[in-house]
Parts: sequence; C-alpha cells; structure tokens
Amino acid sequence: MFCYASLVVFYTSALPIRLGVAARPDPISNIVELFTYQRHRCSSGAIHPFATEKLPSPSCLASSVWLENQLLGTRQPPVSQLPPDALSHINSLREFSEMLDMAAEERNDYNIAFSRLESVVRQINLAGPSVETGTCMVYIWPFGLPKSVTTDIQERQPLALIVLAHYCGILNLLDNSWFLHGWGRQLLSELGKQLPSAYAHWLE
Repeated sequence: MFCYASLVVFYTSALPIRLGVAARPDPISNIVELFTYQRHRCSSGAIHPFATEKLPSPSCLASSVWLENQLLGTRQPPVSQLPPDALSHINSLREFSEMLDMAAEERNDYNIAFSRLESVVRQINLAGPSVETGTCMVYIWPFGLPKSVTTDIQERQPLALIVLAHYCGILNLLDNSWFLHGWGRQLLSELGKQLPSAYAHWLE
C-alpha cells in the first residue's frame, strides 16, 4: 500500500512531464490536489509520519530524516539545507496569526500546521546535506495537514498562502528534480501574484 501510494505521489508531482508543458497550469490548485491526496493517504493508514511509535529503530536511521524524537539533543546537527532562521520565521508567522481574528478551531488547525512544519524543518536540519533524505521530508508536511488549511489555500486566504510560501522553502530543496520540475519557484511566483500587497513582505 505504501509503495503504491508513493508512486501515485510521484505521478501527481510529474504533471508537467505528463502534459508535455514547461510549467503547471495552476500551481496552487495543483499543490492542493497533492495535499488532499496526502491527507487521504494518511487517513487510510498507508503511513502515519507523525506517529513516533511507528518509526523504525535508531539503528536504521544513521542518515535518515526520521531523527527528531530519537536523536534530537543527542547529536551535533550537521550543516542544514535550509536557512538558519527557518524556524524563527515560522515562529514569527505563528505570532502573527495569533493577532488575527479567527475561531478557536481554526486557530488550532493553523497551530497544527505550524508545529508540523517546524518538525519537518528540524528533521531536515538533522539530516544535513543529504538530498535523498530531503526527498522524503518534502512530502511529509501535507500528511495530517488540517482540511481547513488546505481549503483556505484553495480559496486564496492570505494566512494560508503565507504558510504555503514557507512550505515552498522546503519544496525548493528539490526544485531541480525531474518530478517536481521547478514547482517551488512556480508556486512562489504565483503566490506573489495572489497575495495582497499588505502581506507581500512575508515572501521576502
């Protein structure tokens, strides 16, 4: 089941190649389709990436991304593929969201999105320069992403678009891969067009 689901993810990601075009027709809607599939994949039981009891043992993880719970605090983090201020940017975004008027359930959903994005960043930091580990982590955040956040992305809500822009920093790790084919750059370009000017500084 996991192998089949993984193949479907790669198939979905390789949309431009299948269409014979240079770019995705609608980068934001296309990423929402992928997120929706990932959420269904998680709920079906194919994999539960944030369920620590299901992770392999540390002896199998010397160069893996599944490191945070087992090894955080027990090893010196190598040079990360991400900017050193990635976590502080996510925290700033969380603080910004707390100033917005939203229902308690919606706020909780966004906090889940922030926390899991932070977890992905920390695990990529622990994985260091290994590109193959980043391949896996790029697809981990959409697992369990609350449906309300995905819906807000589809509806082009500013906070959701800013969160997606931060995810693009992770997606860009594989920007030159054949199956993503510049998706991160395309997304950021489209987000710059869709996001109101009052929020444009979040893309800098």
